[in-house]
Amino acid sequence: MSDDEKIEQAIAALTRHRASRAPDLEALLARRQRRLRQLPRPVIAAMATLLLVAMVVLLRENPTPPDGQLVALSNWRAPTDVFLPPPASVIPASVPPLGGTKLTVYTGTPEKETTQ
Repeated sequence: MSDDEKIEQAIAALTRHRASRAPDLEALLARRQRRLRQLPRPVIAAMATLLLVAMVVLLRENPTPPDGQLVALSNWRAPTDVFLPPPASVIPASVPPLGGTKLTVYTGTPEKETTQ
């Protein structure tokens, strides 16, 4: 008998041994369903009430923070604010002219460039 055959026989014997000791699946499922049916309704109602109270307590709105915290939060600046352009540089300092434009139009030859 080769080593492979011995290993196969040992695995088969172990599988049979474990199968003989395993409980019946149908019996396990039936026992679980009986336990669920045996749970009294007052216990279920108490659990649902407790869950509802916990949700209300945990999900209610937080009261407004004291004034000191609001001021501290309003003065906070992000560390990356230095990379943003200052607000004054975005707003134009003067009104653009309404007459024509000062763009040079390229027509293909240098002598025909015109200013509009």
